[in-house]
Amino acid sequence: MKTLRILALGALATATLAAPALTQGHTAQGTHQMGQQQQIEQQQQQQQQQQQQQQQLSQRQVQRHQDRLARMQQTRDRLVSIEKRADTLSQKMAQAGPGVGDRQHDFLQICDSLRDTTRDMRQSMDRLHTALDNPDLQRDRDMDRDMDRLRDHIADMANQMDDALKVMERLHDRVHKP
Repeated sequence: MKTLRILALGALATATLAAPALTQGHTAQGTHQMGQQQQIEQQQQQQQQQQQQQQQLSQRQVQRHQDRLARMQQTRDRLVSIEKRADTLSQKMAQAGPGVGDRQHDFLQICDSLRDTTRDMRQSMDRLHTALDNPDLQRDRDMDRDMDRLRDHIADMANQMDDALKVMERLHDRVHKP
């Protein structure tokens, strides 16, 4: 019995002494797990932020592309309008007949040239529009920038064509004044 009591007391002493060490081990393990959990949460937050930034960038690119296409469509519509006006003026000049002589014929040829040039510009704008839909070109910033510059130049030329047609209309009106 005495031996049993000594063994029980020894086991109790060992358990009492070992308990803090086991508790500390569990606490250290728990702290380590919490640290890992925080790292995982931070990584998830960083991934979410990166995804949001990527989505915002993608949305800006889509918006910029849509704006570019809208401006191109406006220029194209303007070129179609100029082309129609030039064609109408050309028909008026052709119907006016040979009453004014060589000047009428020259004006008619100039007006036809303006109409044909405007048609060529519209066709160029259509080709540019098709090229801008190419995803490979959209990724190349230099190409993208140059395509924008080309679109701007065509829009400027459309303005000049419109001005030239207005001059031709005034010349026509002067020649055919009653």
